[in-house]
Amino acid sequence: MLRYAGAAYLIYLGVQAWRAPVHIHIDSDTPADLVHNTSTRTIFRNGFLIGISNPKALLFAAAFFPQFINPALPQAPQLTVLFITFTVLEFSCYSIYAFGGRSIAGMLKYASVRKAFNRVTGAMFGLFGALLVTKAA
Repeated sequence: MLRYAGAAYLIYLGVQAWRAPVHIHIDSDTPADLVHNTSTRTIFRNGFLIGISNPKALLFAAAFFPQFINPALPQAPQLTVLFITFTVLEFSCYSIYAFGGRSIAGMLKYASVRKAFNRVTGAMFGLFGALLVTKAA
């Protein structure tokens, strides 16, 4: 049942992305203005709150980290090294995503590009939802 609910939600997101309105013109040439002049602090705070409230991160750490802990040694220093390593790697990956997204944002000032982006995104979500429905249990 959960799989079908997830598939329906993905298909819904696909339809929403496909049908998303595209404004004719954006007056600014800077990518920062494409996010409605939202401050960096606000974007960071919102992203942090979403990330910290995601239980998958805690479940991942609880399932992944113990494999690398030597029970014969003090656990706190081992967990600290694992946590710092994981944080640096995650921060690096998210930074790459952010800078890549920022460079793509400059192209999204054109209505035709935004419309194509919405259509591709919608089609991908719909495809993922359809694949989830048709996937054998």
